[in-house]
Amino acid sequence: MARVLLVDDEPNIRWTMAEFLSRQGFEPLTAPDYDSAMGILREQEVDVAVVDIILPGRTGIELLKEICEWPRYIPVLMMTGEPDLDRVPEMLRAGACDYMAKPVVKEALIEAVTRALDKKRAVDEKIRLDREMRSHAEELELLIEERTRDLATIEQANNEAMRSLQEKLENSERVALLGRAAAQIAHEVKNPLAGLRLYAFHLRSKLAGSPRAGEIDLVNKIIKTLDHLSEIVERTLDFARPITLSKTRLDINRIINESLQLLEPQLAANHVLVERLLAPTGVICSADEALIGAALVNVILNAIQAMPTGGRLSVTSEKKERSVTVEIADTGNGISAVSVRDVFEPFYTTRSRGLGLGLPYARKVIGQHQGEIEIFSQAGQGTRVMLTLPAEG
Repeated sequence: MARVLLVDDEPNIRWTMAEFLSRQGFEPLTAPDYDSAMGILREQEVDVAVVDIILPGRTGIELLKEICEWPRYIPVLMMTGEPDLDRVPEMLRAGACDYMAKPVVKEALIEAVTRALDKKRAVDEKIRLDREMRSHAEELELLIEERTRDLATIEQANNEAMRSLQEKLENSERVALLGRAAAQIAHEVKNPLAGLRLYAFHLRSKLAGSPRAGEIDLVNKIIKTLDHLSEIVERTLDFARPITLSKTRLDINRIINESLQLLEPQLAANHVLVERLLAPTGVICSADEALIGAALVNVILNAIQAMPTGGRLSVTSEKKERSVTVEIADTGNGISAVSVRDVFEPFYTTRSRGLGLGLPYARKVIGQHQGEIEIFSQAGQGTRVMLTLPAEG
């Protein structure tokens, strides 16, 4: 249902126009002046605004200019009396979508609002397509950069390395394609979810104070489910977005300890004992702290979830000549040989409630750092995940 903001200092005019719009299926919001209208705009999503040029205090032209600067496009229809028709050019220059002469009749109002909504849909669609095109262009640039680096490596490698590299390229293309598809789906789902959540909150407010507690509980369950779905959408979009690195000099031991501290509630809940086997000094690399921390959290969380009835988590760090390695090992049930080949595929998971983006995201982050991530596991014998990053300098 489209929301139409009506701004006029005459109560009878506001009421009459609101009745016209309500009967045609619109949701009218009314305000008598500039300040009241701005309050509504800050609190609610408005699709079209109908503004009288003469308002108490600040004028309708001032309100028009303010709305035209709004982050979200809102078409504005201006109303003016016949003596003010010479101000029409000023209104149009200020950004008015259209204007109507008073007194406003029902047919003219409905027709003008409908035209404005059509224009809004066209503008919103153009904005969406422009955003998608920019995103696709960025992804294409990243893909070209990755391909260029990979092809240079292929030229210097032997046949075995070339075959391995070709597999990585094919996987990168597959993941990029899947990520774009997932991002498109998530984008299309995000706005309807937000709308449903808004309606659910509105319904809950309507039921507040009602003796039908069971209905309020049902609405709360709906809101909780919508929040869960929104979280899944955001995680999918996060995975699909291109990664931009901000490298600093990083002590990997500190990031390991902070990640374990962050996951203390999960460790305690699963009765997991932690064994730290960290190198005493010099485990330094050049990396993006937030991204490496997120990758470690995802890998450690996977290990914890593999031990639902308890076990031991071993975290080892080591400084080698040109690299820094982190090994995360668990005493869980392990992974079959078939599953090991698929664990880095997006959305592949063996858990009923898992999204299957933890390890693919970790691989994406480590790969952007020119590092490697490997997994070693056998059914019934636990799992080891090895992360390798270039050492600083």
